[in-house]
Amino acid sequence: MNGIGTFDTLAEIAIAITGFSGVVAVLGRRGAPWSPGDLLNLKALIFWSLGVVFLALVPGFFALVDYQGAHQWRISHAILALFHITHFVWFTRNVRALPTEERHAVPLFSNRGIGGVALLICLSELAVVAGFLGGIAPALYLVALSWFLFIALLCFVALFLPQPEIHRGDASDEAGR
Repeated sequence: MNGIGTFDTLAEIAIAITGFSGVVAVLGRRGAPWSPGDLLNLKALIFWSLGVVFLALVPGFFALVDYQGAHQWRISHAILALFHITHFVWFTRNVRALPTEERHAVPLFSNRGIGGVALLICLSELAVVAGFLGGIAPALYLVALSWFLFIALLCFVALFLPQPEIHRGDASDEAGR
């Protein structure tokens, strides 16, 4: 399989995740209200998975118009980095707008390991844009898209598996014991 075929496969997987999530969301939530945290997870899942569909097709577009080489990957990574940074800002603003008791439903926000890997991937995207790491640019692009799919799957899991309730007792709870 050539490199472009790999990206096409990722796009197909992302479409499947989005479609399956839509079906499960509709059938699994009949009549049940959506919490703000769950709605944010659903929006993030759709944003990430459809983003992968679009981003996976960018290198194929350059191959189609016969524009290949280092600039192809620099432009592709620039689009990728813009998507990554835009989503980070959007997601962070939306999580901070949630009521405090709803933030537990969005586990991605508080996981430092996920944040560290995301930062490393974003820095590698920017390094390719700046002209560094050109020799491994296609592999880095594949890693970044795979990472985005992983994040979409984490959003899916956060949506459809029960989240433990976080109970924070106040001083009156402690005094009563």
